[in-house]
Amino acid sequence: MSIGERTRTESAVDRSVQVGIVDDIPTYRRFFDGEISARPGFGVAGAWATVDELVGEIDAGQSVDVVLMDLRLEHGVDGPAGVAFLADRGLRILVFSENRDPDVVRASFTAGAAGYVSKNEAPEEILDALALVSEGDSYVSPRFAADLLTDSRKAASAYRFSDAQREILGYVADGLTYSQIAERRFTCLKTVQNQVNAIAAHVREVNPSLAGDRNPRTFLRDVAEELGLRRTRQPQRT
Repeated sequence: MSIGERTRTESAVDRSVQVGIVDDIPTYRRFFDGEISARPGFGVAGAWATVDELVGEIDAGQSVDVVLMDLRLEHGVDGPAGVAFLADRGLRILVFSENRDPDVVRASFTAGAAGYVSKNEAPEEILDALALVSEGDSYVSPRFAADLLTDSRKAASAYRFSDAQREILGYVADGLTYSQIAERRFTCLKTVQNQVNAIAAHVREVNPSLAGDRNPRTFLRDVAEELGLRRTRQPQRT
């Protein structure tokens, strides 16, 4: 590793937020090493070209609190799969990328990213996003947020649900079990399960990036939120 791409020991830094940088372009690694190091309360744990290199250092005892990760890497695991690989280790991840495809942004969050920022943003905005993510918050660059909103509206307008299905979605958003929904609708459990399966299949067809490999109850709650179907009263599960 050259200067700016080193792994630092705990003795070399105070106990500030330790950031791991993953980017396959040396210029970016050196630039953000300097920018982050100059930010009060932050330190750079190291800068690497691959996710595997970062994980190897963590396994060797390197402390990393939050990762600034380029989504597209030349070698090794990258993309949402790379995000998931790091998120499974309990790391907070801020993706910084030039890819503004709403499906990719959404897939990154589904994989475990806490934030998604454009590489074209000012360095100060990226550092502010790092600060938010390190504190447990989420962040999306405004330019990406606008794309996501437009994409969600298009998907929402493409849904074709019956009144009964919309009612069931509302109950799912409220957190009711399928048995409780059946009781509310004076029908049998099997009917509700069939309806939920039909709703889930329709969502997968219309908005596959939202559904992904997620449990239907999880992404159906998101759909209900998009459509404003959550009820004001939150029933308690029994």
